[in-house]
Parts: sequence; structure tokens; C-alpha cells
Amino acid sequence: SAVAHKDLATALEKKGRVDEAVAAWTQYSKLRPRDVGALQHLGQLELGQADRFFSEAQLASLAQQDAGVGSAFRPSSTEKFGQALGQDPIAAAMSGKAGAQLQEASVKYQTAATQAVTTYQQIVKLRPGDQQALFSLAQAADTLRQIPVAIGAYKKLLNFNLDAATAAQIRERIKTLQQSSSTGGG
Repeated sequence: SAVAHKDLATALEKKGRVDEAVAAWTQYSKLRPRDVGALQHLGQLELGQADRFFSEAQLASLAQQDAGVGSAFRPSSTEKFGQALGQDPIAAAMSGKAGAQLQEASVKYQTAATQAVTTYQQIVKLRPGDQQALFSLAQAADTLRQIPVAIGAYKKLLNFNLDAATAAQIRERIKTLQQSSSTGGG
């Protein structure tokens, strides 16, 4: 039942088992797709998850770089002595492990980021006139580098009756995002 999934999600979250809690909240949200409060909570958890996976990817990238540090002190592989020594098996193993960790963390990040943005899009569909819901979507997409979604949400925000300073900030952010996406950054 929906109540059981919600209770399970809450219990898992209290125990710090966030990944399992996200799965339980997702199940609850499928059973109660109009529960905006639960969707907002799920979106926040997914954002936190994406942030954690992004940090893991950064650490794995650093570990991969560190694994290759020893090779700077080895003779060149083009020299006979370097060829005789061959590749450092420990450095190769460490680099391979770090590469696998980087790949895994990157996939997890992309999945969590996509889920978070999808959750916020679902909230906006349920509450199309809700400025806060749209702003949350814009910020989540912006933070998670989903630039087309962020630009679209920011543009929709401009349809609201915003104060001049806020509207100017949003226009500036749209301009920055458009420039970064056209230069391949972001």
C-alpha cells in the first residue's frame, strides 16, 4: 500500500539509508502521483543523491590521476630500459580501478540528476501556476547542468509578476546559460 511505502521511506531515511529511501519514496510517488509534498521531498533527496555521486566521481577522477603519478618517474616506454621494465602493474591496476569507479559514479550521477529534474517537472505539471515549483525546477536543472530544461523553466518564470531585480537576474542567468551551451560548456 502507499502508506506502507511512505512509512518504509521515512524509516529508511531516519536510518541514513538514503538510496533505499529514494527507491521507497519513488514507489510511493507512483502510487500517489499527485502528492506534491512527497514529490518535493523526493526531489530534494534526489538532488542530494546527485550531489553525492558527483563528489564520488570527482574523487575517482583524482584517484585515477594519482595512479598515474608514479609513471612520471619511470623511464620512457620508447627507451630500451623502459621497455624492459614494462608497465607498472600496481599503477595500472589502481588506474583501472579508479577508472571503473569514475564510470560508475558518473552513471549514478546522471541517473540521479535525471530523476531529480523529472520529479521537479512532475511537480510543475501538477502545479503549473506555482512560481516556487517552477523556480525549484529551474534551480535543480541549472545545478545539474541540464541547461535546456533550466532555460525553459527560467523563461516561464519571467511570465510571473516578478520584481524588476529578480527578473533582471533571471534574464542574466538565461543569457549566461545560453552562452555556455553554445560554447559547449555547462
